[in-house]
Amino acid sequence: MIITILICENSFSQNSGIRDTILKLKTFSVFSDKINEFSTGLKVSKLDTNDLRLVKSLSLADALISLTSSYIKTYGQGSLASISMRGTSITHTGIIWNGFYINSPNLAMNDLSLIPAGFFNNIEIQHGGASSLFGNGIIGGSIHFNNAPVFAKQTYVEIGGGIGSFHNYFGNILVQVSDKKIFSKTGIVYNNALNDFSYINTAQFGSPKEVQKNAEVINYGIIQDLSWMLKKNQVVSGSFWYQNADKNIPGTMTSVSGNSSQLDYSIRSSVDWKKIEQNYSVLMKSAYIEEYEHYIDTTLIIDSQFKTQSSLNELECKFNLNHDFKINTGINYTFYQADIQVYKGLKTQNQGGIFLSILKYFKKIYWSANLNLRQELIEGYEVPFSPSLGLEGKIWKNIGGKLNFSKNFRVPTMNDRFWQPGGNENLKPESSLSGEGSLFYKSQKNDKKLTSEFIATYYYSLIDNWIEWNPTQYGYWGPQNLRKVKSSGIEFEGKTRVKLGKFSAVLSEAYTYASSINMDSSSNTDESFKKQLIYIPENKAFVQILLLYKNFGISYNHSFAGIRYTNPENTKFLPEYYLGNLKLEAGIPFKSFNLKAEFHINNLWNTSYQAIEWRPMPQQNYLVKLTLSFKH
Repeated sequence: MIITILICENSFSQNSGIRDTILKLKTFSVFSDKINEFSTGLKVSKLDTNDLRLVKSLSLADALISLTSSYIKTYGQGSLASISMRGTSITHTGIIWNGFYINSPNLAMNDLSLIPAGFFNNIEIQHGGASSLFGNGIIGGSIHFNNAPVFAKQTYVEIGGGIGSFHNYFGNILVQVSDKKIFSKTGIVYNNALNDFSYINTAQFGSPKEVQKNAEVINYGIIQDLSWMLKKNQVVSGSFWYQNADKNIPGTMTSVSGNSSQLDYSIRSSVDWKKIEQNYSVLMKSAYIEEYEHYIDTTLIIDSQFKTQSSLNELECKFNLNHDFKINTGINYTFYQADIQVYKGLKTQNQGGIFLSILKYFKKIYWSANLNLRQELIEGYEVPFSPSLGLEGKIWKNIGGKLNFSKNFRVPTMNDRFWQPGGNENLKPESSLSGEGSLFYKSQKNDKKLTSEFIATYYYSLIDNWIEWNPTQYGYWGPQNLRKVKSSGIEFEGKTRVKLGKFSAVLSEAYTYASSINMDSSSNTDESFKKQLIYIPENKAFVQILLLYKNFGISYNHSFAGIRYTNPENTKFLPEYYLGNLKLEAGIPFKSFNLKAEFHINNLWNTSYQAIEWRPMPQQNYLVKLTLSFKH
């Protein structure tokens, strides 16, 4: 790593006294440049200021439900929530914080209900396979979030709190202080909810009305971001994020009330150093992540604990050879350690990788080409070489196009390998070949009263050696490389903005058709052959309207999820459902501070539905929040 740093520092030292125009910006991004510069041909959606405003009080799971057409698999109010992108499983989506892959090493997923969306000022969604950019597991897509420092003299304080239905009490504090050298952002959130909502239990005779029991959740977290501009072209940043959740786990509609509970906590910390010159830049970063879970079921007499620790390190160098040619290269090393009772001993895993990205602009035809190459070395596996090729540019006037082709992979998780009984250390890595093409439209930037943008995408992916857990002949479950899955579909996203004086409106919409088919038959009697995978809806859509006038706002979000099959043979399914959410807000400015009141009506149309079979979801419910803020 030291040799690589010296190469980066000396490659263009003769130009070290020249400053690129990027240094004049007040925002100094420590966000992963790869998603912004080397994702040519991929579809990347970024939540804008209005989007972040609407989801400030929500978890990342609820934010993605409201503002994307990806399917969020949720087990109920306050329970586990995960994301499925482009017809893949929850293990095929990367959760990336400050440029680090933070999916749990034992499960390859993260509970999105425990991530507060309001903690972050940058949230981006990358769709499709991108192992060449972000490494192991990025087959369906990835979610990126962080806080980008702003070096300007400013103090901002926000204190909010509110109450909601089902004995829900919550609060948050945000303090942001900065000047030309220092940026500090502190966030604290707290949420306590009984989740004792009523529902119609269609699993019991006569469909009685019942109350959800044993569903209390206490969730709190703190995040601290610090950045220091050493020189005009150098920044050191550090982040610390602690999250804790103590929750009871309710039973299903087919069983008596649950007698289980779970305590989760996570500690995430990172540090990075970035130097930018006219012709090159260097980024060094490291992170330490610790996760703990304690699950207790008094009925089944289960007392299970696990603890995982991760150390992630990366060195990245970018070279601007001229105005239209860039090269990005680097190395990474990750160490995982898991102390889990059922593994019967401490388990570790080492992995590293080297990557190279080449970006070329063709100014005469307004197109760019991007080649990404990655080779990872993961202990115990022969990991496939992962290349990708992307093209993007102008077709005619305001219409452009994107193309991307990639090879992607995912190695088995620690649970897949070591769980006892059932773990299988002979599993092969999953691999996929993916392609996508998009047409997009962006209105002229000089029209400030009306702007609009739309993108339509077709994608295709063939995933081999899909890992699936099934019952074994010995009476327990175990994983095997059983499936070959074809995932294909169409995505559409659009946004239109209107601004007339003090009035503004934003219309957002998205639709996804996702076909995810099992293309491998284990026997002549396998009725899952050429059938849609379970819990992946073919159709998912939403539309949202936001209206703002002076200090008043109103927004309405309407979403749709199509049927989801609950067995591999596609003979059983959950019905489609529509959800409507309404939000009203009013700001009251004073001389030294601002007061904002919000009123939410969730599930406005009182829909009775299940996202997961026999897991009830709340019907119409309410939330009131007051926020006091001042800026200096």
